[in-house]
Amino acid sequence: MCIAVFVWQNHPVYPFLLLLNRDEFHSRPTEPLAWWEGGEILGGRDGLAGGTWLACTRDGKVAFITNVREVQKLAQAKSRGDLPVRFLEVPSPQPSRLAVKKVTLPSKKSPMEFADEVVEEVDQYNGFNLVLADLCSRTMVYVTNRPKEDRNFVTEVSPGIHVLSNAQLDSPWPKAQLLGDGFRETLMESSGDDLPIKLMVEKLMTNTVKVEDESLLPHIYPPELEYHLSSIFVEKAPPLGHYGTRSTSALSVKTNGEVSYYERYQENQVWKENTVTYQIGDVCNLYLGVHESEPLGCARDACAARATRAFGLASRDDALSASAWVAAAVLAAGACHVVAPACGVGGGCAPGNTYNYLLARGATGARISAAASVVAAGPETPRCGCICHCCFLL
Repeated sequence: MCIAVFVWQNHPVYPFLLLLNRDEFHSRPTEPLAWWEGGEILGGRDGLAGGTWLACTRDGKVAFITNVREVQKLAQAKSRGDLPVRFLEVPSPQPSRLAVKKVTLPSKKSPMEFADEVVEEVDQYNGFNLVLADLCSRTMVYVTNRPKEDRNFVTEVSPGIHVLSNAQLDSPWPKAQLLGDGFRETLMESSGDDLPIKLMVEKLMTNTVKVEDESLLPHIYPPELEYHLSSIFVEKAPPLGHYGTRSTSALSVKTNGEVSYYERYQENQVWKENTVTYQIGDVCNLYLGVHESEPLGCARDACAARATRAFGLASRDDALSASAWVAAAVLAAGACHVVAPACGVGGGCAPGNTYNYLLARGATGARISAAASVVAAGPETPRCGCICHCCFLL
């Protein structure tokens, strides 16, 4: 049934970091983590229905799903695992007789566009929780079809730490609270640019401790079943048959556009692991600060290109000179991963306005001082307001 914990747009290095346990019958055919046909979509696949529980694309889209725990189910329901696939890929035309193999292409639908499409057919599925994200537009949407009486099925996910189990997002089930608390503590304890992802998986996602107090458990299945399902990692046990945690995934995205997808999975009763890394394409440069050659390149080039187009500056080089110190302030603030307008009242880039904006965004102490100092040392030019308006990166 799965459980997932993730941080969204609330970490200085990782705009998105997800840990997910997939629970399923061990006899169900499964394809482990791999690039799909066409090389644009990465994830594991259900070998029976062809769906997925978690997948991502080269252009910065992510989708994952969990089931909603319920007793009554539709006999002829559509496959829930097909929903992430439909968000991530373009429907394939009927293959021609000359086609060698199917090629999977990425979809161009936004999370909200696809969510609106799903809402029209929610009654055709058993209970599900679906999360859709576009990292380049910093958009994440949560879609669910339970409870049926609540027709508000779509919610935009706010920045922060969230847990998704087999009830609604951030429901206070004991194992969801335990996982969320452990994840938050681990993030606070870790320092530096690289989090120990595999250690986090080992520490948080292999926890087999069960809830002894029956009153704290959901009252959906019989108590014995709820007890065995109450741990973060679900062990095979006689009441569950050959059901339990089949795999653990860790998907991380850094502010420089580097994606790492780690999977630990069981195959023929043997635990194996695999990691795939890649770089989000140029489409994401403005948002994730992807640049290979120089520290200030991410902010400076993005600002220059946008300012030249939007405000008719004489040349790209002209815009670069005005934006260099703005970019330096951004990087000094330690948060080069979100594009937002940053100027204060009057539209200028005075140090006071920059300071107030950083403060409003949650930056504190030395980072604000460093950023304000860089801004104060820079040239005050009329172009400053233009640069600030369109692409101050915070």
